[in-house]
Amino acid sequence: MAHNAQKAEGRRQKAEGDGRSPVTPHSAFRIPHCLSGFTLGEVLLVVVILAILAAVAIPNYRRSVERGYWRQAQDLLMAIYSGERVYFFRENAYKGGLGPASTMEDWRTIDIDNPNLGATPQVEFSVTASGTGPTATFTATATRKGGGPCDTKTLTIDQARTFIPDANTTVCWTGCGCE
Repeated sequence: MAHNAQKAEGRRQKAEGDGRSPVTPHSAFRIPHCLSGFTLGEVLLVVVILAILAAVAIPNYRRSVERGYWRQAQDLLMAIYSGERVYFFRENAYKGGLGPASTMEDWRTIDIDNPNLGATPQVEFSVTASGTGPTATFTATATRKGGGPCDTKTLTIDQARTFIPDANTTVCWTGCGCE
């Protein structure tokens, strides 16, 4: 114990000799003033900048996601269209009655896997058909699911390969802000 007291006294004398303040038991743990942290103004400035970036980025992200679902719906409707054409040449009629509750085997009659299967389908597909021969018709519909402003919006294709709304001029679900 006396040895520690001598060491502390030696440190005090050394500090006094070169003009520095004496070493105290807590002074070794002091943070230098230049490294003490940020001011409230600096923190608020960073928060404001992040809020502005979020206000711009989040709507753009949502638009991109909706456009992705739109493109997925277009692609799958084209696959359904192709499958229906093949089915028509085999059966002289289109296959109808396909929807979210249809089995994989039902969808495979038009040479496509059930597009409604998946962990969380964001777009539901259904097919209706009527007639045979030259008067046969079908309509395949993609319906946006999952909530949000585009919920229940649709994209449709028919036997004449006509998209409603026109997929050649529209880039997203009509009327939900992702155009």
